[in-house]
Amino acid sequence: MEDKVIRLSKFTKVLGIITVVIFMIPTGFLLFTGNIIAALCFFPFVLLGAALLLAYRKQVIILDDQELTFHYLLKNTLHIPYADIHCLLFIPLNNQMHMALISKTYERLISLDNMLVNLDPLFEILQQKNIQLIDFAELAEDEKQAALYGNTLTMIERNYYKSIDSENKTVDSMTKKKPHFHYKKTKKRLKILGWILFLTDVVAYIIGGKTMLVLSLAVIFITYSIYIIYYPYIYVDTISKKGQKQSLQLPFFAAAIAMLINLSLTQLYNYNFNALLQITAVIMLILIGIFMIKSMRNSIAQRLTRKLSVICAIFIMAFSSTFTINFLLTFEPARHETIRVSDKSISSGKTRDYYLYGQWNGKEEQFSVPRSVYQESEIGDQKKVCIRRSMFGLEYYTVHE
Repeated sequence: MEDKVIRLSKFTKVLGIITVVIFMIPTGFLLFTGNIIAALCFFPFVLLGAALLLAYRKQVIILDDQELTFHYLLKNTLHIPYADIHCLLFIPLNNQMHMALISKTYERLISLDNMLVNLDPLFEILQQKNIQLIDFAELAEDEKQAALYGNTLTMIERNYYKSIDSENKTVDSMTKKKPHFHYKKTKKRLKILGWILFLTDVVAYIIGGKTMLVLSLAVIFITYSIYIIYYPYIYVDTISKKGQKQSLQLPFFAAAIAMLINLSLTQLYNYNFNALLQITAVIMLILIGIFMIKSMRNSIAQRLTRKLSVICAIFIMAFSSTFTINFLLTFEPARHETIRVSDKSISSGKTRDYYLYGQWNGKEEQFSVPRSVYQESEIGDQKKVCIRRSMFGLEYYTVHE
């Protein structure tokens, strides 16, 4: 049989050429002008592009009549006789397809690179050698068969399929134990409610002010209430086919928008971050307590990873809501103190932030200010610090004329 060769996608070659050309030009120019240090900053990208070109040339699979030969750029060449191969295992993972050759002792011999293309010759020769092509997603429905391949999966793959198994068991329990809701009617109601919550976000944004904040908080906590009511039959996102067809879908999109609205408010004020975290912790503990009560009353066992993911989501929800809650529950009149500007600076990260510095409470303090205030301020100017205090004790302040 004539040897056949399987290579990486041509995209690897094209990307390598583009990378080399784009970064070689500034590297050469900087070297020519004597900026050696700056040139060294660009040179690693030239090497990266060259590595992609070499990988396209060197990293191949050679198919002959006796074995598969895997050539790599940096690793040693690997020879795998057909007699050692039990199957080629397809492992669907989200939107990707992982592939691995499995030995007759159910060990992972090698994982195939996702950038390999034109794999039909490999599939054909494996079938000619009576080597099975197995889809693990179908195999996973049979626990005994799936257990044989358990050690061949990576940790990420194993956790993914454990999540699918947990989802399937939860969905199966809906048919065995009648839940406290009608599935089809509830699914329709949740879709309608999702649109209502989204429109609430839109209306809140148009109205603005404190009404916007009240409505955005309502969207967040209504969404959380829905999750608690229908837990464990409701998911933010399902990964199993059975789960997609038969479980409830949480209308989370509107809550995500509402959280962004709340987080945007935190950019307008200065505050003690540690104090904010302390209040966040209290709100988080209350919400976790509600979830734990619901979880303990639930007779369907859920994986620890699902419970931990819920707790992480609760932290994000609590953190995004804490400042807004404090802002709305501020009833004391504002007080003002005077500072003298000692310095000013601009932070040029992902966003441009503007800062003034001045002596306050016995030490030099940094104040985040709007661009307009920054441009109007000069070193030596006097500014007023407007301080507000919420009923939970969080102080937040702004700087103005």
